[in-house]
Amino acid sequence: MLELWPRNDIITHMHPDIAIRLEKLEDRRKALVERVRSLPTPKQTERPTPGEFSPAEIVMHMALAEKYDVEIFKKQPPETLKGKKLKQTFIFRKVMSDMAGAKKAATLKAMTPEAGVSFSVAEKNSGEVRKNLTDCFEKVPAPDAPMSKNFIFGTLSASDWLGLFEAHFHYHETRFPA
Repeated sequence: MLELWPRNDIITHMHPDIAIRLEKLEDRRKALVERVRSLPTPKQTERPTPGEFSPAEIVMHMALAEKYDVEIFKKQPPETLKGKKLKQTFIFRKVMSDMAGAKKAATLKAMTPEAGVSFSVAEKNSGEVRKNLTDCFEKVPAPDAPMSKNFIFGTLSASDWLGLFEAHFHYHETRFPA
């Protein structure tokens, strides 16, 4: 099994509160991967209804969403935001509310996996992108420090982003199609 998560290193390289939440997210990622792995192979790529993701596509979607977010962090790294005031947009609050309620939500094209993606490809991408995400969080000095600024979500802290990832997992764990 692919093991890319540097658990022994993260506590020494980032704020401990951030590291603890990232470790819990990694545990959830692994549990989701194992949940898909435990399905019979045909069920891994079977869509429950047209327009909804198969279990393998969910794993890939999570990887694509995190990859998209890593690109946001790279465009304007946390060190460029020192002194900026945190401000969540109404879009961020709506997305958080919808995911917390597991309401069916639209997905950006950049976060939509190719139909029929294999579980092995999804699993590999999921592990690789998580390492890149961890690298981004290492640059944030504290959970309440600004981590990113963009027109869609506003100026968010590391804690805001972790909350978004936690809500995203909740959404897909709740709506899992098997």
